[in-house]
Amino acid sequence: NNCIVHNCGDFLISENAIGVDFDYHKIGLDKFMSGDDINDETPESMDYIVSNYIDTFDSPFKLFTSWHRLLKPGGTLAFSCRNAEAFDEALGPLQNRNRRSLYSPNIVRFYLIRLGFRVEIIGLADNNRTIRVKATRL
Repeated sequence: NNCIVHNCGDFLISENAIGVDFDYHKIGLDKFMSGDDINDETPESMDYIVSNYIDTFDSPFKLFTSWHRLLKPGGTLAFSCRNAEAFDEALGPLQNRNRRSLYSPNIVRFYLIRLGFRVEIIGLADNNRTIRVKATRL
């Protein structure tokens, strides 16, 4: 199975996975880019795309469109992001300078369904501050 792991951090990726991160100081990476602009990979070539958070991307629609292009039909997308609805303070999760986008479970579901994903799981964790998602490309 082929896999893209975005924001993979400081761990080595398996031989069938492509590690992607925007921080070139990380080890075990194959690509140093944002992850929403992976144009050199073959369309419909990935079985899985995994990201530990997607809040750093400027355009959720561009991100999900790029990932939809890379996934095989039936391929799995799994990610997490901060839940904007769980923060009372004005900036909420945007107080972290690396976060650029805010999400709610309904917004995530809207984007994914519109682009051709079947949303299987949208769960909340960390006192409802984190949205965890699993979706399948149709």
